[in-house]
Amino acid sequence: MISDVDMPDMNGFELMDKVRQKDPDKIFIIMSGVSDNEEKSRYEGADAFLAKPFEISDLFGIVQCFVVD
Repeated sequence: MISDVDMPDMNGFELMDKVRQKDPDKIFIIMSGVSDNEEKSRYEGADAFLAKPFEISDLFGIVQCFVVD
């Protein structure tokens, strides 16, 4: 699952927590334009962080790591 941090009603970290309560093994990629969220995403248990703005090749590279492995 890929989620932005900043969303209406619920942030990406809250979404990750809700999803993982139901499916703890779900792979979760957090993206944000705020650099401080990279460290927070590691602390919160995200599998990867995607810094915005990003190139589509960056997204493909992250996704490929999880699909190939």
